[in-house]
Amino acid sequence: MDLRRLAHLVLLLLASSSSFITFIGGNVVFPVHHKFKGRERSLSALKAHDVRRHSRILFDVDLELGGNGQPSETGLYFAKIGIGSPAKDYYVQVDTGSDILWVNCVGCSKCPKKSSLGIELTLYNPKSSSTSSLVTCDEAFCTSTYDGQLPGCRPDLLCQYNVVYGDGSSTSGYFVEDNVQLDRVTGNLQTAAGNGSVIFGCGAKQSGELGSSSEALDGILGFGQANSSMISQLASVGKVKKMFAHCLDNTYGGGIFAIGQVVEPKVNTTPLVQNQAHYNVFLKDIEVGGEVLTLPSDVFENGFRQGTIIDSGTTLAYLPQVVYETLVPKIMALQSGLKLHTVEDQFSCFQYIANVDGGFPTVTFRFEGSLSLTVYPHEYLFQIKDGVWCIGWQNSGTQSKDGSQLTLLGDLVLSNKLVLYDLVEQAIGWTDYNCSSSIKVKDDSGAVYSPLQYCTPPSFSFCIHNKDNGFHTFLLFLSLSVIASASDSGYAPKPDYGKPKTERNDTPFPSKPEYHEKPKLKGDDTHLPPKPDYQKPNPELIVGIQGVVLCKSGSKYVPIKGAVARIACLAADENGYETTPFSILSNECDANGYFLTTLSLSFLKKGWKIQECKAYLYRSPLGTCQVPVDVNHGISGAPLSSYRILNDKHMKLYSVGPFFYTSKPQSVPKYGY
Repeated sequence: MDLRRLAHLVLLLLASSSSFITFIGGNVVFPVHHKFKGRERSLSALKAHDVRRHSRILFDVDLELGGNGQPSETGLYFAKIGIGSPAKDYYVQVDTGSDILWVNCVGCSKCPKKSSLGIELTLYNPKSSSTSSLVTCDEAFCTSTYDGQLPGCRPDLLCQYNVVYGDGSSTSGYFVEDNVQLDRVTGNLQTAAGNGSVIFGCGAKQSGELGSSSEALDGILGFGQANSSMISQLASVGKVKKMFAHCLDNTYGGGIFAIGQVVEPKVNTTPLVQNQAHYNVFLKDIEVGGEVLTLPSDVFENGFRQGTIIDSGTTLAYLPQVVYETLVPKIMALQSGLKLHTVEDQFSCFQYIANVDGGFPTVTFRFEGSLSLTVYPHEYLFQIKDGVWCIGWQNSGTQSKDGSQLTLLGDLVLSNKLVLYDLVEQAIGWTDYNCSSSIKVKDDSGAVYSPLQYCTPPSFSFCIHNKDNGFHTFLLFLSLSVIASASDSGYAPKPDYGKPKTERNDTPFPSKPEYHEKPKLKGDDTHLPPKPDYQKPNPELIVGIQGVVLCKSGSKYVPIKGAVARIACLAADENGYETTPFSILSNECDANGYFLTTLSLSFLKKGWKIQECKAYLYRSPLGTCQVPVDVNHGISGAPLSSYRILNDKHMKLYSVGPFFYTSKPQSVPKYGY
């Protein structure tokens, strides 16, 4: 029986209707946005989100069909995907703890009709799609999903599903096979239209929160390990690899979600605990400021589940009481004069106006296989208002009796790290990473590409980042937006999952800048996107920045592979006042010294407007060529002024540079902002 993942890494993806899903040779990539970003998080919403999520982690459920997540209670991100022929848009929660894709269907009883998320809900109608077909109970998919043929099955009966939650919420329906809109990546920055056939659930009836939540979505896109999940179906026909990775930025609310073999950055892994329904790993010890905590030797083994649960869908981090009561005093030891007070009856907070990274120690978790996870003070402490910080570590013993020994590491410790899940080798790993930069994925032929990476503002438009590689199979691009979760505290009762009734269901079916010096490289500019027709820019276009970084030695120019640029911007708030400058780093330059990055506006507060941006040299990995030169304002800052419109990419692409490094010291002008 396939593992059913109940620990929900809940990522809601959002993709442009013109892009939908893009696969490359077994790889899929899409940027993400976190719902609890900066101070916009509500403490009660944080805790309520986790409580609802834990209700599905704390119970041992042996089910034929994996536990579906509740989009109204646990969704961090959602995606817009295309289904059918002709394709229509559906907003779905992407959940690694669920094993099927399902959407609400025409004729559905008590399905939500509207959402407070600013999206238009759509009911799927199999009869309106020329490529749809119903799945009967005697087909291989159904018998595999339920580990055998359902009692009373006949060739004319549909393959149905039914999930009932202890709080009264339920979802039921039948399976349909149809096309999911895909874009085939044929090379760097190049895609071609394509489709992938997937069997998914057609929701016929919803009840409880699934039918009444104000934050309703069209369905759930499950990325569990079961054969019924979308990733398993696509992997079985060679379109994707059963590997995925994510990188979530808890400051700006953006990030990456990729399916496929990530080859850059390099990630060390630790084995997953076998025969577990969650992503469990073996935690060996915890260090605070370099000192190992003195804890019972079996504290991480005798909990509710063997090992430690890794779950980015949980917001905070939960530790057994003995660990919590040892850890918190240790991290507060350097600030003995601070007084803790309780906020909202559940969070330990304190007043502090200095830099937390300078006043508190790092916390390092050490796992089997010499893998460690370092959590910095600005990650495990979060600011709720000026001068007030709260501790993100939580005592599992205060959550429920059943979960008192639970060790669960959520987004609190996993943010700002690239986390890799290898379901083929049954391993998981991570590395510190800039979530606004690109990753690289290898295709079946061994080729490595950096396709466009997309990032999404809350308005559901999306931007592109160089993250993935072109494959013989597919690469998926989706962009994510965020929703806030608001639910009551307390654990929900144990859900009851049962096989569906076999009776027939009566529900209806459903211009480039002028360079001071122009390098004469062989094949120069051939790696750049073709120059499209100019047109008046659309304010909703993605903002892209491209450039070249070279090493200058006399009259010779050599591309610097791995060089990084910095993009710094000024913005004005809703009242027109200038805000604190912010910056992002570009992806690393390729073998031609070329970089392309995108500026995501989604992390700006509502009403903020960017006033000015400049590009700077940031880093050269070439030891013999690390002295920056201010040609084309590589040091003082090159304004983003010259641009062109890439119609097919929905991008306003700015060009800067080329920038130069040299081995000889140069006079350095005064920096810009």
